Amino acid sequence: MTPPFSTADALVRVILSWGTLISNPSSSLPDMDLVIAGPVDQNSINLYGTGIINFENKDQHSKNQALPYAKLVTDSAQGYGPEVVDFYGSGGLTFGFSQSYAAGAAANAYEIWVDRPNSSPNQDSILTFLYDTNVFLIVYQNDGTSGGNKQVLMDAITRVPYAYGFYNNDQWNNIPEDATLWHIIDFSQATGGIVFNGFPGENSTTDVNTAGSKYGYDAQFFEATKSIPCGHVAARGASPAYCPATLSYPQSKK
Repeated sequence: MTPPFSTADALVRVILSWGTLISNPSSSLPDMDLVIAGPVDQNSINLYGTGIINFENKDQHSKNQALPYAKLVTDSAQGYGPEVVDFYGSGGLTFGFSQSYAAGAAANAYEIWVDRPNSSPNQDSILTFLYDTNVFLIVYQNDGTSGGNKQVLMDAITRVPYAYGFYNNDQWNNIPEDATLWHIIDFSQATGGIVFNGFPGENSTTDVNTAGSKYGYDAQFFEATKSIPCGHVAARGASPAYCPATLSYPQSKK
């Protein structure tokens, strides 16, 4: 659940929780991160360097200063979540479109990733892994009506009844043991509703018919940086392109 929000607050809200470990219900991975890879233009690159939004740059992004028009508004490092990202627009009820990208570009969507971050406190739990978590992600949208924010029901999108969200070990997601990043879904928005842009492909960031890599495998041992194989690449209509991108980790969370 999320408190009611108006279009002045957000157009879409994505919420990540991760609960306990699958192998040990009395324990949890200390920290998980939402990572967003969104559409950009040259102004975005000049300001931010990439279209990545995560805890590392959460204080830089604002509602409508520049694409990707999204901001990490709740950053939890307490063992269960939630992490919350709000998505905004440059006006009206439409977001997620870069005038600099090719017409109809597949890269003009938001990629929603989950990261096992390499900063503390996760270094204190080096033997806990992404695949062992009860990660759950839900999406809310605002259609511009009074009290119009509602949880997005994925039935029509997935053809599975009562699909209110996505979680590890559902019928679409089975995180490999060596994965350090998990790409859950891609979406954009037209007036009045979410446009679901598909589940990620297993390994492709160049095939325009897939939504980039499904998992990332870099930095197994808590290295200072990690490569995220996002799909905002030239082959998918992104110009400027910035993927793959680099995530950096301080010794402690901001």
